[in-house]
Amino acid sequence: MSDQIAKLTAAPAESERKRVAEQKSMSETVQQIK
Repeated sequence: MSDQIAKLTAAPAESERKRVAEQKSMSETVQQIK
């Protein structure tokens, strides 16, 4: 049971980390273009 809860809480954190990493690389690319 606790394993399922761990997976449920890990999934949003993982997608959030991916989203933040994408935003970071996007802003870095924008900085290079300027």
